[in-house]
Amino acid sequence: MEIDRLFGLPAHPFFVHGAVVLVPLTALFALALVAKPDWRRRFGWHLIVSAVVALLATLMAYGSGEKFLEKVVDETDKAQARHQDLAEVARPFTFLFTVSVIAWIVLARRFERADGGITARNKQIALALSGLVGLLSILATIWIIRTGHEGSKAVWQGVK
Repeated sequence: MEIDRLFGLPAHPFFVHGAVVLVPLTALFALALVAKPDWRRRFGWHLIVSAVVALLATLMAYGSGEKFLEKVVDETDKAQARHQDLAEVARPFTFLFTVSVIAWIVLARRFERADGGITARNKQIALALSGLVGLLSILATIWIIRTGHEGSKAVWQGVK
C-alpha cells in the first residue's frame, strides 16, 4: 500500500501517527481481554476490528515511508537506516499480532459453543492463544514505539 501524498503533504507522517497510536491502544485492549476472559466474549469483535485497523495503519505507514524515502534518502544517516530496519520488523509483528487476535477470538467463541462447554484440550489451546496474543501485543508495541522513535530522531536530530 503506497500513497505518496495527502492534502499536498507527504503521507507518511499522517499514517505513522495512526500506527503509533492504534497499535499500542489495541495491544492494551488485547491485554485487558487476556486478563478478563469475560470481556473477551463481549468485546472480542471490537478487538478484531481494532487490530485490523491498526494493521492497516501500519501497512500504510510502511508503504508511504518507502515512497517518502525515495525523496529524502541519505545513505549516511544512521537514524534513518535504523528506522528502516525497525520498520521491517514492526510490520510482521503487527501482522502476527492481528492474526493471533483473530484466531484467538474466533476459536475461543467456537470452543465455548461446542457441546455447551469447553473441553480441557480446547481450554489449553485457548490459553496458549491468550499467551501468544499477550506476547505479540507487547512485541508489536515495542517495535512500533522503537520505529517511531528512530523516525523522529531521523527527522528532528540537530533541531534546536
